[in-house]
Amino acid sequence: MIKKELENQRKNLQQIQQLELKNEKTLKEISKIKRLKRAKGITLIALIITILFSYDEKLKCSNSKGFLLATI
Repeated sequence: MIKKELENQRKNLQQIQQLELKNEKTLKEISKIKRLKRAKGITLIALIITILFSYDEKLKCSNSKGFLLATI
């Protein structure tokens, strides 16, 4: 009887350890996803700023209104 209880406790302990490992892996994956989202957001902001500066430079180089309409 005691052996069966010990066996059950060992099985339960193994299951708990497996769940802890899964939780740890899941937390790592969530952390990776958060880092990727942050990096993508920064990249998007940098792209928008670059486009705005390049558009501004094109406007400075051209004085004609036709160029403005063509770029839009």
